[in-house]
Amino acid sequence: MSINPQDISFDAVIPSAILFNKNIEPSAIKLYAFVRGLTRMHGYCYATNGYLSKCMDCDESTVKRLLGSLKEEGFIEIETSKEGIHWERRIFMGPDLKNCLRRL
Repeated sequence: MSINPQDISFDAVIPSAILFNKNIEPSAIKLYAFVRGLTRMHGYCYATNGYLSKCMDCDESTVKRLLGSLKEEGFIEIETSKEGIHWERRIFMGPDLKNCLRRL
């Protein structure tokens, strides 16, 4: 499945707290902006690593690693829940970012 960038439309907002964070690699910054855009409808992102990897044009393992680094730095929170045999993951914008934005 190929993702057409023109089918995905939102502005990418990257807070300076992430943009200038030396612990975050450029691909993680791009992923953060993409995930943040996907949170606008429900307040969280429920995209799978497979979907995100197609949008980012990288491996699922890379998405997993990048999400881990964003989580470790406190810029996202990840919640999982199980209903029957189905798992759901929700990615929220992290509280550290909210606190940083309040200071700005």
